[in-house]
Amino acid sequence: MVAFNVDNKIKTRILVVEDSQSLNYFYSAVVKTLDTEVKSAFNGKEAIELIQSFAPDIILLDLNLPDIPGMEILKLLQLQEHRVTSIVITADERIDLPAKAMKLGAYDFLTKPVDSNRLITTVNNTIEKLELEAIKEGRKKETPIKLGNFIGASQVMHDIYDKLCRISNSKASVFITGESGTGKEITANTLHELNTERKGKFIAINCAAIPKDIMESIIFGHIKGAFTGAISDRKGAVAEADGGTLFLDEICEMDLELQSKLLRFIQSGVYRMVGSTKTYTVDVRIICATNRDPLNEVKGGRFREDLFYRLFVIPIHLPPLRERDHDVVHIAMYFLKQYTEIEHKNFLYISHAATEILLQYPWPGNVRELQNAIHSTIVLNEGPVLEKDMLPPNILNAVADIRNNPANYQKYVGMNTIYSLYSNNASSPAAGEKSENSQSTQIPATSEVFHKPRPDDGKEDSGHHEDSDYPARHNFIPLPEIPADILSLEDIKRRYILAAVNSCNGSITKAAGLLGVNSSTIYRQIEKWESSGLIEKKSTFKTV
Repeated sequence: MVAFNVDNKIKTRILVVEDSQSLNYFYSAVVKTLDTEVKSAFNGKEAIELIQSFAPDIILLDLNLPDIPGMEILKLLQLQEHRVTSIVITADERIDLPAKAMKLGAYDFLTKPVDSNRLITTVNNTIEKLELEAIKEGRKKETPIKLGNFIGASQVMHDIYDKLCRISNSKASVFITGESGTGKEITANTLHELNTERKGKFIAINCAAIPKDIMESIIFGHIKGAFTGAISDRKGAVAEADGGTLFLDEICEMDLELQSKLLRFIQSGVYRMVGSTKTYTVDVRIICATNRDPLNEVKGGRFREDLFYRLFVIPIHLPPLRERDHDVVHIAMYFLKQYTEIEHKNFLYISHAATEILLQYPWPGNVRELQNAIHSTIVLNEGPVLEKDMLPPNILNAVADIRNNPANYQKYVGMNTIYSLYSNNASSPAAGEKSENSQSTQIPATSEVFHKPRPDDGKEDSGHHEDSDYPARHNFIPLPEIPADILSLEDIKRRYILAAVNSCNGSITKAAGLLGVNSSTIYRQIEKWESSGLIEKKSTFKTV
């Protein structure tokens, strides 16, 4: 439950979906007597919008709506990240209807006319059921996040949003990493909007899109005559962002010489315009982002190590869309509504079959690719329902290929992440350091993590063993035979979690399911281990 009154008492959110105005008002008035928060929808379109924004705990659903069949709404409810308990109310007396509704997840079924006592009893019993479930599971009801395009209901996105709220008023630099299309600029802008103390502008610069010979001028500005074509003074981005936020996207593309000037500016807050000897002071918060592995860029000499640690104060990693559970449904519905209005079309919802395609496709281009797919589908087709066959052919073909051979999933991902330990020693290097003798050891992608080593370990493996139950590959954590070989439980946990992630081709969601934990738990652990220098992330790019 997520709504609170002035006494901080938890309220249950109820959505009443009934096209008859008199019945809708009647149902709403009755359930409000149970001290609940109630909203009304008079058609399927309004219901879908409120399911996304209001995130009800209970929905009273009429099956005979004027625009969308109630059964389709029940199908959509099954795909929601947040739980919604449905109570169906209908005048249809077909014998098989209750069974069909229950099969689609309906909790109870009422036939019209429904008197107030019956309705109160049913809703009250449902509320008690939800409260008992919440106590038993110890869970906190989460609602979708909606701020611009920063949308999601998955736990990992709630964790990121909570982190943004906690750091919103800080002046510390933020370093955002993630694949292309995951919404790094949107996240930076969201962080800027959450800040209640800094009233300046949000200025964004894409370091990959600006030629390096004018990059310094774009950031710091120039005076008249500083170079050919400088016919007047021009303020730079740091001056425009004074009192606000400067977002440097694709920071790893910045020239090394300019990186040193940026470092001096970040350390002192003082800068010079190109061609000038006069210094200026500004108060700017720096947020940067990259789709590369910044540590690999540092090791390769393409990014200054001192600048990296000056910027890498608060790291935020945006997971790919395929790792965000059912967020693809929330974001697809957001874009459906947005482009339906822009293109003056009449789309109301996405069919169940089309939604299944969206969930099975790996989205190598992440949110940006999803946005383009929904936009093009709306432009080329007519509603009111976005059907499966309307989706772009490349998406349909990829999903068909994956269904025929699940092993082909990885070739559509585009990037595969493998995590590696820095050493087998008990003492690991601190963040940013690596001991002279330490070696990066890739965690094996195998279920045989624990196994007593054979006496002939270290010899060349012929691929055949007399023991039929002995794994052909010697990928395991050896059971200790002497005290010096005993690993700490923290080391064992780290090795086992990384082995699970790597065995799932880098899919943290799948690994979390196998390990029986929440995916956000693994994300937090990996973030902690990376920042402590205990593991490194290796990315290999693949083509379709």
